[in-house]
Amino acid sequence: KCWFLNVILDSLCCCILTNPTDSSKGECVCKKLDCPSLVAPVCGSDTSTYSNECELEKAQCNTQRRIKRLNGDCC
Repeated sequence: KCWFLNVILDSLCCCILTNPTDSSKGECVCKKLDCPSLVAPVCGSDTSTYSNECELEKAQCNTQRRIKRLNGDCC
C-alpha cells in the first residue's frame, strides 16, 4: 500500500523503499494509468478542469499532491 498524504492509493501508485533498513522511507511511484476517453469534466481543488475523474486521479499521483473533486464549475 502506498501512503500518500494520509491516503492509500493502491490502484494509482506503489511505494519503493529507498532505505531497506527503514520501512518508513519510501518513494511513491505512479503506475501507468490508462484513462478512458470519456468526457465527463470534473473540477479539481487545484482549480483545473479534468476531462474525467480518472484524469484527476492521475494528476494527483503525478504531482504527489492531494486534489479533491469539487462540485460545480472551475473558475
